[in-house]
Amino acid sequence: MDCDILIVIQEVKIMSTTVSRLRAIRESRGWSRNVLSMKSKVPDAHIYMLETGRRTPHLKTAYKLANALELPIEDVFPKEEILHE
Repeated sequence: MDCDILIVIQEVKIMSTTVSRLRAIRESRGWSRNVLSMKSKVPDAHIYMLETGRRTPHLKTAYKLANALELPIEDVFPKEEILHE
């Protein structure tokens, strides 16, 4: 298999893990995206983009979301997923 294809497959696996983790944590608390948005000060549309894998969080955004969820950042987002500004 081509090396570039393997990298893309790995990135998709990371994104799908994060997508399901963020959404699963939010839903386990019975929170809508709007509730998480208000608690984290991250726009609802941005949370939607993260949960659907259309965006990768920057460190500041990941911190805001983890803080609102009262969890360590690494419990919500794998290190490989966070974009350092």
